[in-house]
Amino acid sequence: MLSQSKVIVHYIKLAFFPVGLCLDYEWEPVRSFREVWWQMLCISSLFIITVWLVWRKKPIGFWGAWFFLILGATSSVIPIPDIIFEHRMYLPLAAIIFGVVILFFKIENEISFSGDNHERKWISFFFVSLFIIATILLVFLTRSRNEKYQSKEVMLRDIVRTNPDNCRQTLALITSLIHSAKFDEAEEMLIKLIERLDVRINDSKNCAREKNIFQQAAAYNAYGCILMEKGQFSNAVEKLQTAVSLASNKPVFQSNLAMALYHLGKKTEAIEVCKDGIKKYADYAKFYALLGYFYANDGDEKNALHYYQKAYEILPSDLSVRMDLAKLLVVSKNLSLRDYNKGLQLLTELEKETGKKAHNVYYLMAMAY
Repeated sequence: MLSQSKVIVHYIKLAFFPVGLCLDYEWEPVRSFREVWWQMLCISSLFIITVWLVWRKKPIGFWGAWFFLILGATSSVIPIPDIIFEHRMYLPLAAIIFGVVILFFKIENEISFSGDNHERKWISFFFVSLFIIATILLVFLTRSRNEKYQSKEVMLRDIVRTNPDNCRQTLALITSLIHSAKFDEAEEMLIKLIERLDVRINDSKNCAREKNIFQQAAAYNAYGCILMEKGQFSNAVEKLQTAVSLASNKPVFQSNLAMALYHLGKKTEAIEVCKDGIKKYADYAKFYALLGYFYANDGDEKNALHYYQKAYEILPSDLSVRMDLAKLLVVSKNLSLRDYNKGLQLLTELEKETGKKAHNVYYLMAMAY
C-alpha cells in the first residue's frame, strides 16, 4: 500500500497535467513510510472522506467510490509484479473527467443565477478562454505524445529518457539498436547498464535482486552478441560465459555461447555446449540447428541432416532452418542424402513466404528441378 500511495498520486497528477508519460516505469517498491508519508496522507484522507460521504449518501461520495473501487483492483493491497502502468488508469480516469465536468456545470449554474449581466459575461469569458487554452495545450501534448509512437526505437528511447533507471526497457532499447546494427551506441549503453546493475545487486536492501541478476545476465548476453558482430570472439565468449553462469536456465544464452566458441575455433567445445543444452532443453530448436550448422561446415553432412531435421520437427516455422535443410537435401555431396521432392516442397513454402527477395530459394529450386 505504501508503493500504491505514490502511484495513485502520480496517476492523479497525470490526469490533470499529462507531462512525463511513460509506457513502462519499472518503479521499485517503496521501502519505508518516510519515502511516501505525504502521498500516504493525501490518499488516506481522500479515501476516508469518500467513505464518509458515501455513508452520508452524498452524490460526490459515489464519484470518489467510483474512482477508488475501479483502481483498487490494481492499486491497493493486492500484490502485483509491476506496481505502476498508466493503462490501469484508463477506467478510473472516467471518474475524474466526470467529476470535472459536473464541477464546471455547477459553477456555470451558480454564475447564471448570481451577479449582474456584465459580471456574468466576464466570468463566462474567463471560463471559455480557460477551456480554449486547455484544449490547445492538450492537443499539443497529444500530438507530441503520438510522435513517440512512430517506431519501436523512438518509443524505447523516450522511456529510457523519462526513466533512466528502467533496466528492462534499457535492455529492450539495446536489443533494438543491435538489430539496427548500431553496435557502438549499444555497447556504450551496456557498459553503463552493467555498472548500474552491479550497484543494485550489491545493495543489501534491494528487494528486486533476483530480477536484477537476470537483467545483468541478459546484458552480458547482449554484450557478447555485439562483440561477435564485431569479430571479437574471445571477448564475446567471456561475456557469454558470464551470462550463462548468472542465468543457466536461459537456453538462448547457451546457444549464443556455442556460436561464439565455434567462431573462435573451439568447435568441440561448441558442440558440447549444444549437446549439454539438449539434455536440459530437448525442445529448444536452436541447439539442433546450430549442431546442423557446425556439422555441415565441417563436411559431416549425415549428422548435419539429422540435426536439421530435428530442428525442423520442433520448429517448422523457422525460415533459416527450412532453408538450411532444403539446401542440404538438394545439393548434398552425399547423393544418398539428397531428397529433391522434400527439398522442393520446403523451397516452395519458402517462396510463398519470402517472395522475390529470396534469390537463394530460386537458385536451389532450379537445382532441384
